[in-house]
Amino acid sequence: MSNKPTTPEPLEAAITQADDRLLADHWMPPQAGIVPRVRVGRRWISVLWALPIGTVALMVLIAIAEALRELPDVKAFIAQHPGIAQAAPSVDSGFPWWLQLQHFLNMFFMLFIIRAGLQILADHPRLDWRRDCTPGTDWFRFQRPVPKGRV
Repeated sequence: MSNKPTTPEPLEAAITQADDRLLADHWMPPQAGIVPRVRVGRRWISVLWALPIGTVALMVLIAIAEALRELPDVKAFIAQHPGIAQAAPSVDSGFPWWLQLQHFLNMFFMLFIIRAGLQILADHPRLDWRRDCTPGTDWFRFQRPVPKGRV
């Protein structure tokens, strides 16, 4: 064995010790969430407004469809074309056990996919149309707008 001191590698000499502290001024402060908004054109519409308006519009469409079913021509069309296959025998035997198990496993694994999607939305609470993701290009927002002056 030689008593010669080992010379460090040039890159090893440039390595510094890491700081074990988290510096609070380097992190963004926590932000409170907002009601999700959807952008239509240049306007943002709150989901709290869009859901009741959509529900009322759906109820109006259902009422119009019910009124159309009372017209004589529509009644005659429905009587002539009932939408049920008359030649197909009815089957009341249920699903086999392997198909029931497959459907259960399918739903079980879809829960993981839904959970992953919710986590992604929680981490990046804006949905964008394009890849550039610049402020103002999002179409669905779960948080306040990104300030324009921040990098």
